[in-house]
Amino acid sequence: MRTRHGFTLTELLVVIVIIAVLVGLLTPALVTAVTKAREAAALAEINTLAQSLASFQSLYGTLPPSRIVVSESGDYSPQFFRRVLGTADANTAIALTPRTVTFLRKVFPRVTLKTNEIAPGVPPAPFDPNSTNRPPGVCYNVNGNFDANNNEIMDMPYFLEGDQCLVFFLGGVPRATSSGFDMTGFCRNPLNPFMPNTAYDHTNNVWVDVNTNRTARNFEFNAGRLAIFGGGRSSTSTQFPSYLDSIGGTSSPMPLVYFGTNGSGYDPDDCNLYSDVLEDNTIPYIAFQASGAAVPGTVVSVAPNPYTTTLPADMNGTRAGYWKADTYQILCAGMDRRFGPGGQYAARSGNALPFDSALNGSLTGLALLPPNARDTERDNLSNFASGRLGQ
Repeated sequence: MRTRHGFTLTELLVVIVIIAVLVGLLTPALVTAVTKAREAAALAEINTLAQSLASFQSLYGTLPPSRIVVSESGDYSPQFFRRVLGTADANTAIALTPRTVTFLRKVFPRVTLKTNEIAPGVPPAPFDPNSTNRPPGVCYNVNGNFDANNNEIMDMPYFLEGDQCLVFFLGGVPRATSSGFDMTGFCRNPLNPFMPNTAYDHTNNVWVDVNTNRTARNFEFNAGRLAIFGGGRSSTSTQFPSYLDSIGGTSSPMPLVYFGTNGSGYDPDDCNLYSDVLEDNTIPYIAFQASGAAVPGTVVSVAPNPYTTTLPADMNGTRAGYWKADTYQILCAGMDRRFGPGGQYAARSGNALPFDSALNGSLTGLALLPPNARDTERDNLSNFASGRLGQ
């Protein structure tokens, strides 16, 4: 009798088919489990950030703003901004000055910030970073950016948007490292809390630790996920690191976005990522009636945007209501890596993300967005919903 040493072709095909069926059945379940785990981790981090913001509020008596203008010279006069910035950026800086100066004076009461022209009627001189028209020896080095000689040559004025404000006010002054950034807290020198914790030793040609008496960080950021995130923004808005969410990390980066109220409501322009496009590469703009905007009124804002409890705008100019109206919103782009246009979030309804495309087009003056423009928001995560916004 002949001994059988292997499988027949038919048997091999049957085994392959069985394996293929099992893979087909198990893969979706495995992907779903991985997705849920990543979303749970992201939501947990959002909750931890919320606790850190509560600690910040307890310490300083206020929540952080979600957009400021930084003048490292301490000069916040309109004349200064018009002299050193282009028209659009100067107008934005002037509009943001009241909220910026009010907040900085409350949290850091001994910093010297000037809002009036230094010498009225005198023709402005060219921008001089070492001008005596600032407190002697002071450079409010918010972004921790020194040149190679560490001679405190100040940067031109720049903006911190919502994703960057979250990092700055919870982490302090950044320090560049080989792997990204390290947040160093604030210096305890009340005259200049923005002093960095390193300086260049010209004698030995090395960087040394200085100003080591610093405040504790309110949140321990993962250094590997701190990065400069352009998002299509201009150079005046990319001078400070953002915190990339845990879902995409550095392989598919999108920052965690923070919108804070400023006493009168939310400003949708506090974070604008022009790289956040729809599937057809359309940049999604949406109109808001925003009393909290730097210039109140109808604001046409690019994604991401804070979420409202009502339509964000109507033809009667009715002010929009917001989720977390008195505090803040933290947003995560979800698995598809897109925030989408934002707008009304109708929790526990058959259509949680309604969108009036005709109204949007009428108010923005731009082309109508497609009916499915908000589908990309269904997997977004936030601090005001227990799971996906579209679930």
